[in-house]
Amino acid sequence: FIGKGPDQLAYGKFNQKFMGLRLGGPILKDKMFFFFNVELGDNISPTTYVIDDSGASDDFGGAAITTADADRFRGILKNKYGYDPGGFGRGYRENGLDDKNFFGRIDYNISNRHRLTLRHNYVSGWRDQNPSKASSTVFAFADVYYKLTNTTNSTVLQLNSTISPNIFNELTLNYTTIRDNRDIPDTLFPQVNVLVAGGYRMTAGSEQYSGANSLNQDIVEITDNLTWYTGKHTFTIGTHNEFFKFANLYIRNFYGYWEFNSLDDFENGKAARYYHDFYTQDPNERWFARFSVAQLGAYVGDKWAILPNLNLTLGLRVDVPIINNIPAANPLVEQTFGIRTDQAASGNLLWSPRVGFNWDVFRDKRTQVRGGVGIFSGRTPYVWISNQYSNTGMEFTRYDLRNPTFSFVPDALNQPKTGPGLVSGVSEVDLIDDKFKYPQLLRTNLAVDQELPWGIVGTLEFIYSKTVNEINYQNLNLRQTGTGVGGRWLYARDVSRSFNDVIYLKNTNKGYQLSFSVQLQKTFNQDSWVNLTYAYGQAKDINSGTSSQASSNFQYNHIRFDANDPELAWSNYDVRHRISAAVSYTFRFFKTAPTTFGLFYAGRSGRPYSHVYNSDANSDTLQENDLVYVPSSIDDVILTNSAGVALSGDALQTAWNSLNTFIEGDPALVAARGKIIMRNASRTPWDQSLDARIAQDLPVPFLTNNRLQITLDFVNVLNLLDKDWGKSQFVSNGRLRPWSFRGYDTATGKEKIQLTLPTTRFSLSNLGSRWGAQIGLRYKFN
Repeated sequence: FIGKGPDQLAYGKFNQKFMGLRLGGPILKDKMFFFFNVELGDNISPTTYVIDDSGASDDFGGAAITTADADRFRGILKNKYGYDPGGFGRGYRENGLDDKNFFGRIDYNISNRHRLTLRHNYVSGWRDQNPSKASSTVFAFADVYYKLTNTTNSTVLQLNSTISPNIFNELTLNYTTIRDNRDIPDTLFPQVNVLVAGGYRMTAGSEQYSGANSLNQDIVEITDNLTWYTGKHTFTIGTHNEFFKFANLYIRNFYGYWEFNSLDDFENGKAARYYHDFYTQDPNERWFARFSVAQLGAYVGDKWAILPNLNLTLGLRVDVPIINNIPAANPLVEQTFGIRTDQAASGNLLWSPRVGFNWDVFRDKRTQVRGGVGIFSGRTPYVWISNQYSNTGMEFTRYDLRNPTFSFVPDALNQPKTGPGLVSGVSEVDLIDDKFKYPQLLRTNLAVDQELPWGIVGTLEFIYSKTVNEINYQNLNLRQTGTGVGGRWLYARDVSRSFNDVIYLKNTNKGYQLSFSVQLQKTFNQDSWVNLTYAYGQAKDINSGTSSQASSNFQYNHIRFDANDPELAWSNYDVRHRISAAVSYTFRFFKTAPTTFGLFYAGRSGRPYSHVYNSDANSDTLQENDLVYVPSSIDDVILTNSAGVALSGDALQTAWNSLNTFIEGDPALVAARGKIIMRNASRTPWDQSLDARIAQDLPVPFLTNNRLQITLDFVNVLNLLDKDWGKSQFVSNGRLRPWSFRGYDTATGKEKIQLTLPTTRFSLSNLGSRWGAQIGLRYKFN
């Protein structure tokens, strides 16, 4: 069940199903047991964005993209190019999701000292995915959407052995295969992106990043832990090793990607930009980057009971990734930039020492102080490493042409590869520092757990993490040519004209996260409890690493000054304030039929986002990554029309009034007047949700140990109470583009800007801003 939301609009076809079965029991009494679990789910829901001229907050109507624009765009595709991209009004397409999860397990008590476990997990599913270009300013027709498909098989064999009364060993062997693919519609067409009024765009065709995109992973894991109990010490010695094989297919713009500055240009085939990538040796081959990694780890630890009420935990871990293959050699890159393409960050040791303590202050378990400090590593994101194998400059021919001299070619299988204006070149080379180390944090925490009156348990905790190794991307082909307004660095991308982007991955130690939290919780009985938590946090970094592509991690890292030395700023993952509360209470109105009520509240301060130009302001040829200069007065910049002509008179005053009102609506913009605003300086509105659950257990006649449970879940109860409550608002891709950079005025040196102010500052989550309800049924027996 779905509500109408703030706009009082029907949601369209929506269906979500989930079914599950769990079954366990003995195979041999007291010797061998089985457990089986299956979960099946699917989901159908309409898309977030539509075009219908209604002006509602979840579409492109009104002053954004009109139905007339959409009709003409579709008409050009159908009548001139013989291609139908689908519709654009409400209900024009549906998003789907399908998920199958099977789990089986056998436990075998070999003897009193040995137990063997064999388990297998099979996951298969797909979901419709919004294309990368779709946002509140770019409307994607149905054909641009694609399916993410996944099949995962994981088999684990585990042997637990009691070697002696004080020595225990656990051996785990795991083999996993993961197959990820992107499926696009069978009807192929180059993706086209066309500009319409107000800076909005429409796009159709085969999604530029999904035409040749898949990842195969084969993983073997070997883990062994030996634990030795002796006196006041519990020693653990272990090793954790993973062996990976990767086959990564990724050829962006495989079927071509074209941009047009107007519908007229699109109809005439006059492109503003043309992209096309293909495997140089065979343009039709889908070339895979293949490499393997052995990640070896060893550790030792000691849990030391110094006193009856004080435990100290000491540990040391070392990990070393060994990459067994190296990328291809490109002598011209090494000659030009002094860095080899045929090198990998292999064999670099990651040391992780740790110490922690737990102190029962008064030996009565009423006051506990705990804490620790150590260096920690997460799972290595090897997709960042795969970029160097795909982009040495030897594998692909890549075209990135502005204002090509040839006309648009609608045949996706025969995109222009040779001819006038097509000079073979390399658009990107990805490099890595051979001393690069995978991400690590120095983390410390201190906490107090205190039993308070009335059975309440309170917790205070402080956590601070300092970056030891984190990612930093540079473009080595940028050369500074000057400085612009506000101290912005200006560039030419011409250290070598044989390349466009030369993206270099190295380390930085800049960045930190901290959080302080307080929690109160109380248990009334076995089935009833209440919990209240408040947390304050901060997180800063120089690059939040939001993409799998090296070029995107560089391009979409919003900058003020030096693109190759980004400053420390608020992270994409910064959460300032968070409040959560939950209560669950079971009433026994009937002895054999308990009734449980639950309420769950979550509130958090808005997500950070940036204000960037809808164009290139520092001449590095990259779009939408230059943070805006915020004018302090009407005389601080030169406002222009869409043709770049300076406004004057009433038109100037009207434009300034609109701009000034927009600035005054955001404290971060106000604070940045006369300066370039910092990355992620602004925040979306506070986000909060309230959910509820009612669960009723019913006995089954004549079956004592059987229970039937009926549940009713309400999501976003706030919107159920009032249509204007429970709104979930966001900024697409974490950035707003309120005005475009139109160059510098030669007489005054001021920036020339054209307003592209959004009709609404924030987009409204179509589904997240509506109340919902679902009924569940569970049957339990033994």
